[in-house]
Parts: sequence; structure tokens; C-alpha cells
Amino acid sequence: MVKRLKNSRTRRSQLEAAPPAPLRPSPTLSIPPEICAIICSMVADERDLLVLCAISSAFRSEAEPFLYRSINLSQGLDGLVYLRRLNSWATATSKHTYLAKYVRCLIIRLPETVALEASTFTKLGRALAQCVNLKELRIFSPLGSNYGSFQGSLINKCSFRLTTFQNRYFDNKCIMEFWRKQTEIRVVVSDRNVCSIDAQSMILPKLVAVKAYNAEDLPDERSLERIEVAYFKDFSRLVRYGASLTTLNLFAGCSIEHTVRLVADTLPNLLHFGILESEEDLDRSINPERINHFRQCYIPKARLWQFKKLETLILQPKGYRDLAVSAHHHPHAAMATGVRETYHSLASLSGISDAGREIMAACTTLRRVAISAKVSEIHGGVWTRSHSEGAIRGEPKTWTEVQALSMFWEPVGR
Repeated sequence: MVKRLKNSRTRRSQLEAAPPAPLRPSPTLSIPPEICAIICSMVADERDLLVLCAISSAFRSEAEPFLYRSINLSQGLDGLVYLRRLNSWATATSKHTYLAKYVRCLIIRLPETVALEASTFTKLGRALAQCVNLKELRIFSPLGSNYGSFQGSLINKCSFRLTTFQNRYFDNKCIMEFWRKQTEIRVVVSDRNVCSIDAQSMILPKLVAVKAYNAEDLPDERSLERIEVAYFKDFSRLVRYGASLTTLNLFAGCSIEHTVRLVADTLPNLLHFGILESEEDLDRSINPERINHFRQCYIPKARLWQFKKLETLILQPKGYRDLAVSAHHHPHAAMATGVRETYHSLASLSGISDAGREIMAACTTLRRVAISAKVSEIHGGVWTRSHSEGAIRGEPKTWTEVQALSMFWEPVGR
């Protein structure tokens, strides 16, 4: 026992006397910041960016600008849980102001003013003011609400200069101070009258794209390049932009064949054209059990030939079961000649594929065609024509992916 104790003490004294082993430097400490920046720029997933932040201070300083570049607080939670989340973001942004300077895109859903505590309202305004480099701001009202807030002080004093602004929360009259400072805005999306912010030519001098509910809400005397409207009673209000208009998306209430005829006759120089329906509208209006009552969609080839420069065609037909691309101007004309039209089923991916290829073949200027239909299920696809070979290729796409190709948000030619 004494001998074991003595040997143990001897080994301990030897270990204490020995110099400590040199620490091996972490491989990540020797990576130059330039390499860290390249690595971070190639990572899109937020969870992966968080992992990079935890590796080293070098990776953290390069990953944080990518992590906070785009913030989306509009989805998911409701009620008190969402308010806590909103309050948490406002608190963190106000405290760590250097993070707010990284934000370029902010998507946020604000509750009615009465649901906001005074402290949360103050912190939210302070947080928005700290986002001095913000370029894209999308503010939504409470779910299912057409709320028009008069609390314009949230953004009226902010110094950021936006390029894109989507307003589904504020009454335009209460944020006129904000509008007058926005000299760089190119894209405006609003449920309310855009004309009310355009009374003076000095406001929004760079505006080129507007998404509004009604064509009557579009600003006058503007050379708009991209328009998206849900309702048009007087189509002449759209025709007046014909000299500058390159992209037109319509959430059409009338038939597809009528809309195609109307646009082909009056705006033949369009580059990008879409007839869109929202997925929410479809969910409310389509009953899969009544599939046999759906209409048949008819697109005459002669109408497609009228487009001289058309590169993109997006179709999201609502309430249609079949689609035909015909050499005749009208279904009755085909019946009079005894020709039986070939209708492609929109209830299957193969039917949509045949329709997409036939449209591409009928209009040789087209570079891409996207079709998405919801009958019993959602089916969709995109067909592209290569510049070199002219070959047509197709691939399945989801409803959201098809609508993202509408070219309203992206600059023409990108």
C-alpha cells in the first residue's frame, strides 16, 4: 500500500514537472477572411449559416451579413405567440444595431395598432429606424384583414431608401412623409390607390413597376414597364402604357381565350405575359368533386402569332379542366369545318406537358412557357427553348415556382 502510494506520488511529480504539451492551432483560425467570405456566400440555408457563426470569429463576421440580409416575420405564428416573436426581433435589433445594418429585405406582418403595447410599438419603430440599408420592405396587415393603419410614424422618420415597397398595412395618406423621401423606389405593391401617392411628379421618380388590385388605381402619366393587376373594367387604362410596357400579369376574371385575344390585339409588343390566379382563390372556389363541370380553355394559334416579341407566357388557369391550342379562331369555327379539336387534360402532368409543348411550337419567339393548374391536384411544368439549338425542354414545377417566373419582380433580361 505504501509502495503504491509512493509510485503514484512519483508519477504525479513527474507530470507536474513536465512542460505542458503545445496546443495545436485550430485549422479554422488560419483561414483567411477572404476565403471565409467566399464560403459563406455559397451557403443559402440559415441553419448552415448559424453553424458557420459558431466556428470562429472570422466565420461569424463573414456569415452574419448573409444571415441577416433577408428577414421574414410574416409567416407561421398567430396571436400572442407572434407578438412575442415580433417583440423579440425588435428588442434584438435595437440592442445590436450593427446587425440591423445588414438587413436588405424585411417582410413583416403587423397586428392592428390596438393590439400593440406602447413599449412594443416604440421598440418596433426604433428597430425599423436602425435598418438604414434596407432596400425591400413588405408590410402585411393581420391575416384576413384589409386593415389600414394610420400609425405612419413607424416609417415616416426612417432614413432608408427603398427600391421595393409592398404596403398592405398603412393608409397611404398617413405615410406621405415617407413617400416623399423615397426617391429610389422602382416597384410598388399596394392594395390601395397608388394614384393617391402620385399627385406630384417629384414623388417616386424611378417608379417602373406597380402591382395593384384595380387598373383604375395605376398612376397616371408614367412610363411603367411592369404591371400586375387583379381587376380591369376598362382595358384602355392598360393600353396607354403600351409604349413602355414589357411585362403584364393579369389575375383575370374573364375567360383565358378572351384575355389572350384582348392583349394580343392591343399589346402585341409584350415580352412577358401572365394570366395568374392565386392558390388561395382556388382553394375557396374549386370543389374537386365537381371536376366534370369545369370549362374547357381554348387558345387560338393566330392570337399567339400576333405577339411579335413574346418571350414568356405564364398560365395558371382557374376552373379549367382541358386546354386546346387550335388553328381556328373559335371552337364553333372548328366544329363548322368538322375538325375535332384535341384538348389536353389539365388534371395530369402529361396533359399539361403536351399543352406546353404545343404552345411553344405555335409561338416561335417564346423562350419559356409555364403552366400550373389545380383540378383534383396541383400539376405544373415549365418549358424552355434553347437559344442555340431551338430544342424544347420541360420539367415539373410547383404552383409557387410557376408564379415566380412571371417576371414582375425581376428586371427584364435577367
